[in-house]
Amino acid sequence: MIGVGLVELAVLLALVVGAAVVLSLVLRTGGRRVPPTRESRWVAATRLAGLVVGLVAAGQVWQRGSYGTGPMLAPAVLGLCVLVAVALGETVVRPRRGAGSRSASLRPRRVRDYAPRPLAWAVATQVVVAAVVLALTTLTASRDAYTDSMRALACTTAQGGSSRTPYPGSYYSGPLAVALVLVLLVAALAARQVVLRPRGLGATDADDALRRRSLTVVLAATGLATSAPYVGIGLTAGLALQQLGADGVDCAAAWTGPVGLVITLSLVPAAALLLVCTALLLAGRPRTPAPAYPPVPAQR
Repeated sequence: MIGVGLVELAVLLALVVGAAVVLSLVLRTGGRRVPPTRESRWVAATRLAGLVVGLVAAGQVWQRGSYGTGPMLAPAVLGLCVLVAVALGETVVRPRRGAGSRSASLRPRRVRDYAPRPLAWAVATQVVVAAVVLALTTLTASRDAYTDSMRALACTTAQGGSSRTPYPGSYYSGPLAVALVLVLLVAALAARQVVLRPRGLGATDADDALRRRSLTVVLAATGLATSAPYVGIGLTAGLALQQLGADGVDCAAAWTGPVGLVITLSLVPAAALLLVCTALLLAGRPRTPAPAYPPVPAQR
């Protein structure tokens, strides 16, 4: 992304996708697959269509924009398309239940009952970290003399000055913040639709598995849309903060080096989250948890 060459990005993308494919194959081995129905096939097809449209739209956004804004916003566009597809799959594709008596559970359905908690906490943490880093870089950015935009980090003394660019100031953080807020709003809408839709006509455990799978996709798309841009933002900000004043003019504040190191180290969990979210998006049909013990044979 910003501050990173296209060759490095292509290699990183290939590694992430390759590792995600392997991880998704591992995820397919746990539990029992939910038997497919006409409705679940349509929902899966809608989700797949959202992924394909998202990839095409992200590719178009990648090629547009100046000074790295396109690659920065492309993952958010991909995640947004997947989230819209999930919301459509839970509202438009799933048919309304016919009139008549139906059984219903007295326990209210809540998002936290179906969302995988480790993934939810990881995505929420990544959102908070991204917001803090974007706020920091926006407040500390300087105007780049070459582009006349807030995409540089600079300091000056009586002996001279030092500058590092690109740096994720408002030139980058503004569009990315708008995109991420939109992603979070659509994710909240999609999660709400997953929980509130009427229960299906099949078995309860299969219906619960479908809800868990849908909420997993919502979290995975949100995590991808957040962690992928953060890898570029964090790498650029971390290096700029650590290298400020390294060209012979010691004008950098004492906090820039340690903060830059912390931001750089935060790329490790962000990359891990990106890998997991990509694998979850590539995983197959929903599964019900495998029983802890094999069923007891029926007595004759």
